[in-house]
Amino acid sequence: MMASKKLVIIDTDCGVDDALAIMLATYCHKHNMIDIMAITCQFGNTYVDNVVKNVGYTLNATNTEEIKIYRGCEGPIVGKCFFDDYYGSDGLGGSTKDMPPIDVHVESEHAVNALVRLAREHPKQITLIALGPLTNIALAYMLDNNFFDNLKDIVFMGGTIDFGGNIGPLREFNIAGDVEACHIVLSNAKCPIIGVPLECCDSNRLTWLIIIDTDCGVDDAVAIMLATYCQKQNMIDIVAITCQFGGTYVDNVCKNVFYTLKACDVEGIKIYRGCEKPIVSKHIFDDYYGSDGLGDSTKDMPPISVHTESEHAANALVRLAREHPKQITLIALGPLTNIALAYMLDNNFFDNLKDIVFMGGTLDFGGNIGPLKEYNILCDPEACHIMLSNAKCPIIGIPVECCDSNRLTWVR
Repeated sequence: MMASKKLVIIDTDCGVDDALAIMLATYCHKHNMIDIMAITCQFGNTYVDNVVKNVGYTLNATNTEEIKIYRGCEGPIVGKCFFDDYYGSDGLGGSTKDMPPIDVHVESEHAVNALVRLAREHPKQITLIALGPLTNIALAYMLDNNFFDNLKDIVFMGGTIDFGGNIGPLREFNIAGDVEACHIVLSNAKCPIIGVPLECCDSNRLTWLIIIDTDCGVDDAVAIMLATYCQKQNMIDIVAITCQFGGTYVDNVCKNVFYTLKACDVEGIKIYRGCEKPIVSKHIFDDYYGSDGLGDSTKDMPPISVHTESEHAANALVRLAREHPKQITLIALGPLTNIALAYMLDNNFFDNLKDIVFMGGTLDFGGNIGPLKEYNILCDPEACHIMLSNAKCPIIGIPVECCDSNRLTWVR
């Protein structure tokens, strides 16, 4: 006999974090593991109207728009709400301004009334999952003192164990958002309660798998430094850095990457040596960033022993894409030779990637080494042709104009 599905209500202040949780829950909903009876919305990371919209976008993206959405509280029981725009002013990193408008259907019943009603209709059957402040839930109890007794259990994300907090020592955002609501829930609920503190989230972050393909000169070194900062903040996981010719010889590139990782105090990122020259033509090094690619600064640095993996960069790209299918974002900062060679070694290479972001090309015909000529593409136009003609995964091109309009300036 098939086990009955677990009945779930999600109460949310939907920002980026809750959107990911809802996407996971909708996967379980689609596979008959749970039945999401409703999603109730309230203030928290952003205004409640933004929360409603964000839930609508999330359900639209997961093709689960049949799940009912209820609008709830606009502020805490006592005091004023504070919006820190941690996830942008809309709660989704400012991304909604670039999305096509959607018509989000919101039930006319207030979220608090819906919570009370659904708990009465399904006594002792509903797991209430609270992802934000506990205001809707506290008010449901104030409307019906039997509310908690009618629930099966409550799972809430909030609080901190090791006193770190995420908005200051001892302060965790969801609880601080409505302290009185938390007091009401914890003081009166007799149903089982599972609290998921901040530390559980911090130790189970979703990481973005990245491979950086580079001809590391000064510009790429800055990009790699930024990427290592993101890795230290658990935002991304740099699986590998693959090196090739470009701004300087490939052996210099490997050395420059090593110097950069050492300067950032980063260990454990594997470096792979790749192509020494383009597929067809010869390459001329113009020493734009000095003969070593780092403004000739390495001659004044203490000598180092650079460890590179024995596997060729193109083979490593193929292998890693196979091992992590549809999970890796490949960031190409130089010519595209390693990437083209990986495809020539395995015609499924592009299909195994999540996406590609490459820096190359020009929009306004200015170029950076002459009219219509951008350095990375010019280094190996055949490699660029191979990638753009064969890759079916999403590709984002960053033309030279984007770099020119976002220069790092020296402020004195």
